Amino acid sequence: MKNKAYIKPTKPALVVGLIAMVGMLAFGIFFMSVLAEEGSGIGMGFMSIWILFVLLIGGIFVYNLVTKNNHNSIAEEISFTQDEPLKEEQTDFDSKLRKLELLRKDHLITEPEYRKKREEIFNSKW
Repeated sequence: MKNKAYIKPTKPALVVGLIAMVGMLAFGIFFMSVLAEEGSGIGMGFMSIWILFVLLIGGIFVYNLVTKNNHNSIAEEISFTQDEPLKEEQTDFDSKLRKLELLRKDHLITEPEYRKKREEIFNSKW
């Protein structure tokens, strides 16, 4: 079974991005006005594209900032399987023993296997 997680920037990161976007937009408008006085057609075209992209990126930042649900926001989706084994560092002593006890109660391991594994858990660093 595959699980999905959505990763999107934090609110402070989005606010900083919006501040940068406002600065880039001001930069584009300023240089567009300078180029308009000089009559540079190529420069005006470039600055028009510049402003369009800045507004597009800013729109994505605003959209991510106002959406509460990660499924509807523009976020990176990562998938992972449920069957991936947990690393020993991620599980604690108590949960290992509880899991082992459940395996024994469900008759999925024999009594000697249970005792051997329990001894290993007790001898491990915890």
